[in-house]
Amino acid sequence: MKKENGQFIFSPTDLSGFINCKHLTQLNRLAAEGVIKRPVRNNRVTEMLQIKGIEFENRFLESLEAEGKTIVRIEQEDNDAFNKTIAAMQSGVDVVYQARLKQDNWQGWADFLIKVDKPSDLGNWSYEVMDTKLATETKSGTILQIALYSQIIQDMQGMMPEIMHVQTPEGHHEYRVDDFISFVRHTQKKFLESIEDATDTYPEPVNHCDVCNWWEICNQKRREDDHLSFIAGMGNAQMKEVRGQGINTLEAMAELALPIPFRPSKGAVPTYTKLREQARLQNESRMQNRPVYEILPLDDLLFNQKKWLLTTKWDVYLDLEGDPLVDPNGREYIIGWWHQDVYNIIWAENAAEEKSAFENFVDQMQVIIAAHPQMHIYHFGAYEPSAFKRLMSKFATRENIIDDWLRNSRFIDLHTIVKNSLRAGVERYSLKDLERYHGYLREMDLRTLSGIKAEYEMLLETNRVADATPEMRDAIALYNTDDCKSTEWLHKWLERLRQELIDSGEDIPRPIFVYQDPSDRVTDFELAIQPLIEALTNDVPPEKNDRTPEQQARFILATMLAYYRREEKSYWWEYFRITSLSEDELLEEKSAIAGLEFTQQRELVKRSVIDTYRFPLQDYEIKKGDKVTDSFGKIHGEIHDIDKSNNLIKIKKGPT
Repeated sequence: MKKENGQFIFSPTDLSGFINCKHLTQLNRLAAEGVIKRPVRNNRVTEMLQIKGIEFENRFLESLEAEGKTIVRIEQEDNDAFNKTIAAMQSGVDVVYQARLKQDNWQGWADFLIKVDKPSDLGNWSYEVMDTKLATETKSGTILQIALYSQIIQDMQGMMPEIMHVQTPEGHHEYRVDDFISFVRHTQKKFLESIEDATDTYPEPVNHCDVCNWWEICNQKRREDDHLSFIAGMGNAQMKEVRGQGINTLEAMAELALPIPFRPSKGAVPTYTKLREQARLQNESRMQNRPVYEILPLDDLLFNQKKWLLTTKWDVYLDLEGDPLVDPNGREYIIGWWHQDVYNIIWAENAAEEKSAFENFVDQMQVIIAAHPQMHIYHFGAYEPSAFKRLMSKFATRENIIDDWLRNSRFIDLHTIVKNSLRAGVERYSLKDLERYHGYLREMDLRTLSGIKAEYEMLLETNRVADATPEMRDAIALYNTDDCKSTEWLHKWLERLRQELIDSGEDIPRPIFVYQDPSDRVTDFELAIQPLIEALTNDVPPEKNDRTPEQQARFILATMLAYYRREEKSYWWEYFRITSLSEDELLEEKSAIAGLEFTQQRELVKRSVIDTYRFPLQDYEIKKGDKVTDSFGKIHGEIHDIDKSNNLIKIKKGPT
C-alpha cells in the first residue's frame, strides 16, 4: 500500500493482509499517509522462500521456452510496463512474463499470462493468469491474488478469464474464476470500507504475526496492556470467552474468583480453572520477581503412572537440529545426544549423510538397549520422534527398530511430563524458559546463535554449505550441546521433585516396564520381504532428485512391498498422539470428542444398547457411523447419532 498524488495504490498483498489481520491494514494505511514509519524486519524464512520462489519461477519459465513458446518479458523497472503488457497481449504472444496490471486503485505484477483459444476484444484469443508457488496446497492469499488479477484482465481484454492457474513443484492446478470472484469483490468492498472509515483496531495475535514486519510494535502494545495472550495455554476461543465476562488482562484473570463464576459457552469449566491458576502463578512470579511453581494433584494419571519410568545411568538426552527449507523435503543436519556426561554429535549436510547419521544413531542406541533394556531416550517436545518417523519413511530404513521404540515407549517427552505434573509461572513451557527452575546456565547466548544459525541454514538451503566456517559449526554444536544438557538437568530436577514428595509421605509408584514384541505375523512378513527390498534398493541414491527413472521405479516398487503395513502405522501413530493429549488439548482436537458425561439414558436394540452422553461445546470431525475408541484402546462400538444442537452423542454398543 502506498499513496501517490493523494490517491491510495493497493496490491493483492494488501487484500491478503486484510484477511489475516485488520490491524495490519490500518498500520499500512498510516504508513502510506506518512503518519508512522514502516518498520524493517529481517525474516530469514521469508527471505529464503522468496529466493526459492524466484528460482522455481525461473525454472518454469525455462520449461516454457523449451516448449517453443513465444514469450514477452516485462521489466519491472520500465515506467511503460503497463502499456507494453497491453501491447504484448494484443500481439498474441503465447506467454507474458511479469505482466503489469492496473485497474483503478489496484496494481500488481502477474507471474504469467497464458494465451488460450477463447475470443476476446484482442482477437480469437485471450489470456488467463498463472502464478507459481512453492506450497503444495494453494492458500487463500494466492486465490485472492490470481482472482483479483483475473478481474483486472477482464478490463484489459473485454472478457473475464474462465480459469486461473497455479503451478507448484507438484504440478499444475486450475481454478474456475467464477467460483471465487464474488468472494474477492466482497473482500475488496470490506477492505475499502476499512480504509475510508479508518476504524481503530487492536493488534490481536494471529498466525500472520510470524511473518509480519509490524510484530515488535504490536507485541509491545500487548505487553503494555497485559494482554490475555501472555497466559500460557490461552487460545483465541478462551480469550473470547473470558472477555465476554469482562476479563481483559492477565492480572484480571489471575484475580478471578474460584470456583469459576460462569459456565463457558464452549469448552469445559476445568479448562478455565486451569487458565485462571496459570495466570495466578504467572502474576505471582512477576510480582515477586522469581520463578514460582507448584505441583499438580497427584491423582493425575500422567504424573503418577504413565511416564515416570525408572531412571538409569544409561539414559540418553536427544536433540535434533533441522531445516525444513532444504530441498526437496528438509534436512535433519544434526543428531546430538548427551550420554554418561559425554556429548555426541553427527552432522548431515547432504541426503547420504542424513541417511547414514540416522542409521548410525539408531544402531548405537540398539547396542545400549541390548545391554540395558531399561534405558530410555529423553527429549523435549514432539519434534524428535516425529523427525525419526520421517527419516525412517524417507529412506525406508530402520523401520522395525523405530516401531519397536515407539511400541515400547522408548522415547520420553519431558515437555508432556512438565505440563501434566506441575504448573510454572512462565508464558511458554519452553526448554529455555524452564531453565530458571532447574538452574542450567547456557554457554551459547541464544541471541548470538540466532544469526549464526540463520547464516548456516541459508548456506545449507542454497547448496553452499562448503562455505560454512568451523566457527559456525562450533557455535551450532555448542547450542545443541546446551539443549541436550538442559534436557538432562530438567529430568534430574523433576526426579528431585518426585523424591521430595515421596520423602513427605506420598506414594508415587513407577510403572513396570514390560517389553512388547511385534506379532509373529508382522515379523514373518518383514523377514520375508527384506531381501527383496535390499536387492531393489541396492544402488538407489537416498534423494529422489539424484535417482534415474529406473532407480526411482525400483525404489517405489520396494516401498510398495510394505505399503499396507506403513498405512497401518500412520493410523496408529495418530491414535497414540491423540491418546497422549490432556483433557484440555482433546477439547481442541477435532479427531476426538472430550468431556463426555453419561446421561443415564439407555435404549435396548436387540442384543445391543445405545447409550447417550452429553459433552461440552467443541469443534469435531467425528460423524455418524464412526467407530468409537477410548484412550485405552478399547473399541466401544460406533456413533449411532449426534445431536449437534444439544451436544448429545449416542453410542451403539454390542453385547461384549
